[in-house]
Amino acid sequence: MEWLTQNWILVAGAVGIFLLMRRGGMGRGHAGGGHHGGSHGHRHDGAAPEGSATQAVDPVSGKPVDPASAVSSLYRGVPVYFESRESRERFEAAPDQFPIAQPAPARQRRRRGC
Repeated sequence: MEWLTQNWILVAGAVGIFLLMRRGGMGRGHAGGGHHGGSHGHRHDGAAPEGSATQAVDPVSGKPVDPASAVSSLYRGVPVYFESRESRERFEAAPDQFPIAQPAPARQRRRRGC
């Protein structure tokens, strides 16, 4: 017991370092970012995960459409997808009447550590 009273600072420091490492500090962002392989539900290249369909919304009808098979047009440099040619023609006749969904900004990835 005498040893513990004389070295309590070392014991407290060791426990603190252990808890800090368990929490994910001290370099967790290095060597793979803490992922341990396998499929973890998201990708790091900015693409959507496999099996998840990207949906767009027809600004004329408000219905969701699949960009891979939808009728499309460019409006101010942004691709707009429609469920039919009639919807595209209505949009092109008066584009300011319909709300355009702006593309989501690229998400910044935050990392801990250096």
